[in-house]
Amino acid sequence: MKFDHIAINVENIDKSIKWYLGELGGDIKYQDESWGLISSGGVNIAFTLKSQHPPHICFEIDASQKNRLELNGHKFKKHRDGSLSTYLKDVDNNYVEYLFWPRSKKIGNGLKKLFNTQLESIKEKTKLAKKLF
Repeated sequence: MKFDHIAINVENIDKSIKWYLGELGGDIKYQDESWGLISSGGVNIAFTLKSQHPPHICFEIDASQKNRLELNGHKFKKHRDGSLSTYLKDVDNNYVEYLFWPRSKKIGNGLKKLFNTQLESIKEKTKLAKKLF
């Protein structure tokens, strides 16, 4: 199990992401009108609408941890990015999300990162070649 993100409820995803990036710096990992995720200082911060997600802390789990939760009656919901998650409440009624990535999605993310890195390298080499010639 490892820490994945903390999620806070906001009124406006775009406005909140701009504010946090202005204050903390970082990069946008995902953004649409109903959900956003930035990375800042080695921490992922999710921005959610109150009507769709509770404020929470999230941990990524492996298949054996997912199976244990399912055996204890927890249902997992599939997200738009292919991940699966379930929410539990702690003893003080705070939400904890457990996030599971199917193996194929992890491989896909790794290939996507590799492709994007190679694409950026090609773009930089193309810019340099245009300057030289």
